Amino acid sequence: MKHYCTFIILYFISQAISSQEINTADFTRISEQLVQQYLETNYLDDESLVQKDSCIYDNTNSFALSCISSSWDLEWISDFNGDGINDLIIQITDEGLGGGGNAFGYSFEIVTLDKEKNIKESYSLFGGGKMSYALLSIDRVSNGRIYATYEQNPHGYGFQEVTYDNQKQLPLEFYLEGQNILEKNYTKCPIAEMNKDVFKNDLDLEVKRRCFMDDSFNIEQTEQLYLKDNTHYYASITGCEDINLYFSYTIPFQSALESNTSAIKNEWLKHIRFLKEHTRYKSVFTELLTEIMLLTPENIIIGEYGGADHPFELSNDWKCFLFVSGNDEQGSFITVRLVKSANPEPLEFWEALEKKSAL
Repeated sequence: MKHYCTFIILYFISQAISSQEINTADFTRISEQLVQQYLETNYLDDESLVQKDSCIYDNTNSFALSCISSSWDLEWISDFNGDGINDLIIQITDEGLGGGGNAFGYSFEIVTLDKEKNIKESYSLFGGGKMSYALLSIDRVSNGRIYATYEQNPHGYGFQEVTYDNQKQLPLEFYLEGQNILEKNYTKCPIAEMNKDVFKNDLDLEVKRRCFMDDSFNIEQTEQLYLKDNTHYYASITGCEDINLYFSYTIPFQSALESNTSAIKNEWLKHIRFLKEHTRYKSVFTELLTEIMLLTPENIIIGEYGGADHPFELSNDWKCFLFVSGNDEQGSFITVRLVKSANPEPLEFWEALEKKSAL
């Protein structure tokens, strides 16, 4: 009887372990769900597009705009969120028009699972694209860590300074912390611990915030500030040693903003006044406001196709770039780019990655 009870206990233990193991069927089932989610998020909100299997066609069904595929390795399994349950990684590839065109791109989805091996959360890790500066590949997964290689992509450099004969590589290490994927080198960045909120938190307006990693594997925070007239301001902040701030706002098309320098100056003033009062960067926008007031309309250069852009040098190493343009269909859009650089000259993409790894 004693041996029989021991056998029963061991049987149930083995069954429990077996039920927690992730196999090919689990990868297949979850990858199909991720592909469908990708299609719905990126394509199916456009009524002119239709889905057939995992491909997207225009409504004439004449040709495929793109097909979405998935791939994985049975070794891409680990407990990423520390809950004692194994999770997995699946690569999602958007093949682009014709398969492998300029729209080609891929990402790695880090998927946390519950006890029934259903999706709890999915976190997207940038992989690369046809014209991206580098391509990411996973080397191994162990103890909740993803060990990968980031390699220069000659297509991103036009096969001039980078070719298949002189590509550089960087080893990278990723892990999940809270609701973010982090790259180990990023934790050494001066900006890593910075409060990245752009818009003030005491406004009587709704602000939606989202964090993700950019293609340099720095944390980028995007924000949308919703105004009472149902329009919204968009903002983003990212960087490692440098701070890169970006704002955009779209209004109904105004033809005067394509060629009238006085109208352009007044529009810039209006939006900089707004950002001065609604962001955490009041001192920067106060100085920028003064610079725009001193700017004569004659010094605003109209672009070849209409609209204008203008640079400003500010104190404390801040630089600003203002831009306005638009068309009948999309409206007039005003963009503001602010950069606070820790380096005398802006670093190229790969230089910035190498410097970050050496911090």
